[in-house]
Amino acid sequence: SEQILPDLPNDLLKDFPDLKILVFPPTRTQPVWIYATVGMFDIAVGENTLPEIHLFSSEQNNEILISALSRLMEYSMETHLDFGQIFSCGKDVHTTCKHLLATFPFADGEGFPELWIDDKEIQFIWLLPVSDSESDYLKEHGYESLDEKLFEREDINFFDWNRPSI
Repeated sequence: SEQILPDLPNDLLKDFPDLKILVFPPTRTQPVWIYATVGMFDIAVGENTLPEIHLFSSEQNNEILISALSRLMEYSMETHLDFGQIFSCGKDVHTTCKHLLATFPFADGEGFPELWIDDKEIQFIWLLPVSDSESDYLKEHGYESLDEKLFEREDINFFDWNRPSI
């Protein structure tokens, strides 16, 4: 069953006690760790959409992943979070993939649900770990240059934060 991690920074929790990060351990049908925000839409800015974010990891990595999600929660309070943005995981990350790309959750398959609150769509954003060179490539060529078929052709495990760069 999922674990609720309410240990976000105290100043954030004080004003938003319903903000949580859920951690789902691997199961028979979902062989990776899932980290997902709940309530982020309530603190985020956005004219037409509000974000909820999630990421996957082959290994449990609470400290790095919770830190990255917490920073993005704070970021979303002042800046609209949208597909195509790239975020650093911080200098203390010692994995091949040190950045997160905000992307459509194509790993979750077709038919991702649409939710609306106060005439704004809840935008489910998958944070895909990317390497330095992939981040540079995306910044130069744009988010549209990301071809999920390339990941499939190269047989890349995009849940592995230490995967080779494509």
